[in-house]
Amino acid sequence: MHTLKTGEQISIDELKLNVLYTQEDLYPEKASFNDYSAVISVELAGKKILFLGDVQEKGSAILLRDKAPQLKADIVQVSHHGFNGATKELYEATGAKTALFPCPLNEFEKNKERPANAYIIASAEEIIISENGTACLEF
Repeated sequence: MHTLKTGEQISIDELKLNVLYTQEDLYPEKASFNDYSAVISVELAGKKILFLGDVQEKGSAILLRDKAPQLKADIVQVSHHGFNGATKELYEATGAKTALFPCPLNEFEKNKERPANAYIIASAEEIIISENGTACLEF
């Protein structure tokens, strides 16, 4: 078993993972359980995907404060299945042109008006919803 640590970098051939945030960045502050998610950026072939896990407001604030330059990404996984996750400001900092919504279509429809979701939907060039099947991301 391996416990991720903020700042850790893992390389597997050309795949590079950078751990931007873990529970240790927040603990012992009280927060939503979801804010204890790990946030990882993955780079491959000059493209970057930011996996936000379930991070919410407190985690968003810490990431913006401590990791702003590292948040830029081509693709962002929308936090907490698009329910009540990351902040609009965090999505702005990513500049992502593709948003991955890990949720069924009915949940996407139910939550697309939330301010952070509405922002990423309006600013992204491509929206991928997991219920719609496997997506091919070109690198």
